[in-house]
Amino acid sequence: MMPRCVRRWVAKLVAVAVLVVAVLAVAKFGLPGWPFGASTTDRTQPALLHEVVQLEQFTAAEGRFSIVVDVEHKTDGVPSIVAGDRTTMIAVGTVPAVVDLGGLTDAAITVHDDGRVVFAVPAPTLGPPVIDHDQTMVTGRQRGLLDRLGDAVEAQPVDDQPLYQLATVRLSEAAVESDLIAEAEVSVRRTLTGLAERLGYDPNVVTVEFDQPKETP
Repeated sequence: MMPRCVRRWVAKLVAVAVLVVAVLAVAKFGLPGWPFGASTTDRTQPALLHEVVQLEQFTAAEGRFSIVVDVEHKTDGVPSIVAGDRTTMIAVGTVPAVVDLGGLTDAAITVHDDGRVVFAVPAPTLGPPVIDHDQTMVTGRQRGLLDRLGDAVEAQPVDDQPLYQLATVRLSEAAVESDLIAEAEVSVRRTLTGLAERLGYDPNVVTVEFDQPKETP
């Protein structure tokens, strides 16, 4: 037979074990009026990536430009009044600055424990110019006598397509020399910061970093 003191300790251990099992059972299955119960807290961060990629090809800025195209063709040794032509055009068009957000992955967005949010996104790139045909016009056309006679014999309209192609190139050059890329970066930062704020993040600790643009071969 066990000593009395040992039996007391065994009894206490059994009582404690029973109490622990009872508490765990109530916590798991619940009991009306019981103050301790199982609870689940959803600490999932808002789906920033999902919201960002919805922007896809994001037009962050758009510039409107007006340029003068002046093209002259001469025949060596022949006065321009006899042979040759000169055409001037005022071309008006827009150039977009676009950021490709549709292909971003989880690595593009970092949420730190202290609440800071860092976006790593592609740098803005300039899209193809769009000529405003309502505002673009040929303002001058001078043709030598031989050229005018040739037009009358052939009875074909003047082809201004090369002029429009050159205008597209000049509009692109004007966009490159402008502040359009810088304006696009400001727009992207403002947009992503606002998006993060709507999803519950502090806008004061949101950072947007741009990748280096890829060089065109």
